[in-house]
Amino acid sequence: MTRKIFFTSILILLVLIASGCNLPRRSQSSPTPDIVATQVATILAAMPTTDLQASLTPQPATPTTQATSSTPTPSTTPTVSTDDPRSQLGEPTYRDTFKKAGLWGLDEPYDDGHTRIEIQNNHLVLTSYSAEGWMGWRTTFAKSGNTYIEGSFSTGSCSGGDQYGLLFRSNEDTGGDFFAITCDGRYSLSHFDGSQFSSLVNLKEAPAIHSGSNQTNRLGVWLEGNKIRLYVNGALLTETTDDQLSGQGNFGAFIAGLKTANFSVSLSEFDYWELK
Repeated sequence: MTRKIFFTSILILLVLIASGCNLPRRSQSSPTPDIVATQVATILAAMPTTDLQASLTPQPATPTTQATSSTPTPSTTPTVSTDDPRSQLGEPTYRDTFKKAGLWGLDEPYDDGHTRIEIQNNHLVLTSYSAEGWMGWRTTFAKSGNTYIEGSFSTGSCSGGDQYGLLFRSNEDTGGDFFAITCDGRYSLSHFDGSQFSSLVNLKEAPAIHSGSNQTNRLGVWLEGNKIRLYVNGALLTETTDDQLSGQGNFGAFIAGLKTANFSVSLSEFDYWELK
């Protein structure tokens, strides 16, 4: 039976990097592009990595036809999944290949002793030093509410519940939503209200996830009003709603090592499309 995860205690540190060293003002009505946030939280209740039954219906394989004769037939190019938003939306409104570290407030690496985040060789690299469940994240400037966002993540050595993913519609007043996948091939969606996490989609297994060490996964989130669709490698995982967040907010990436010391992920590309 899928087990709900309760976070008994969350410690939050919020650091905003802007033109000065001032803390954010709660009266600020709308984030500006040069405001970049880093937030970290320690999860004191470790995420279970066993006794989780898969409740996600496996995605069907690309249909194929059975040969009706022994005559060899020429091979064909694999069909692109009709689920894949990238194939439907065309060129992104904006593509970030991490050539400008300042867009992420990372002209110098960020390091708090738990998480290190830096731009390295045109990649956004996040490292979780200890297997303690400390979650660290980085956001860039705000985008419009109705958006499809996508990030290509590559892992190093990992195991079990080591996790990483996309956060979206994040701001200082309402927290944000976190789309996570784990090293062992599960995914979840959680809402953070600024003080604690609540589950929107419990951990589920997904055949579309490339599990294990040294893998690359393309994570996507479709945001339209209060509707949220989650994608991995072009395959639709699930659709849900979050009435707490339906407007504008920051987007970014996060990491949390639960099993592997010095667990690291890197992003080679971060794209978004404005939905008309």
